[in-house]
Amino acid sequence: MKKVLILISLVFFFISCEDGKNGINGSNSLVKTSIEPKSINCPDGGIKIESGLDKNGNNILENEEVDKIDFICNSIGLNSLIKTTIIPSNDLCENGGIKLETGTDLNRNNELDESEITKTEYICNGANGLGYKQTRLLIYHGGASGGNYSGISSNTRFKLGELTRFDKKDWVEATSIIYNSIVKTDANNRAILELYNDTDNVLIAQSTITAENTEFEILESSNLINNFPNKEITVGLYIKSENNGSSVYFHGKSELIIEQ
Repeated sequence: MKKVLILISLVFFFISCEDGKNGINGSNSLVKTSIEPKSINCPDGGIKIESGLDKNGNNILENEEVDKIDFICNSIGLNSLIKTTIIPSNDLCENGGIKLETGTDLNRNNELDESEITKTEYICNGANGLGYKQTRLLIYHGGASGGNYSGISSNTRFKLGELTRFDKKDWVEATSIIYNSIVKTDANNRAILELYNDTDNVLIAQSTITAENTEFEILESSNLINNFPNKEITVGLYIKSENNGSSVYFHGKSELIIEQ
């Protein structure tokens, strides 16, 4: 097993919420990372990530403050990478927080490139002890250059990508699960995107989103949290054209977005 590479060397990350509207009475987000040896969690080793709010204000993530544990596992011959960024007060995190990006170093350059990011998590500082988290799981990426996906001109669905081993039960505090995509279509046509439960080969109800714009636009689904089964599945992303002979195009990446 190769040595795990971590882009940030600190074990604890403390984020001040001075810029937040409610920061004076709030709790700061803390993240603790540690090397995960070969185990049932990561057969080839990896990184253990613990996160939570600093409820007692001592700048240390105590065991009782940990409300989420993630494992970023190495692939055979490839290392896991983590990138953390302090984010100021914004629309997503009113009191600021942490942006945590993880993935596998596919090109072995010891840097987490944008196209290698498979999971993005926003851990917001809390107002009066209440925190907010958003996690983005990569379903499909159009490539390192974010190029268009062209040439789909059939009304038979075509698989763009998939998210394996997704289990809604892993997100017990989730209030919303949606997905997004950037698409466009030829004139007088519609681009149709759908999520499938590939494990059972069934459409995830209400996951269909459509675009009629001839310029790229960002589309988001409705809240699908009640439409995912309570078990582990493979989630497939499919695209098709409403009319045979008219092309539809995909740009950038598509993510499953989970809010807690």
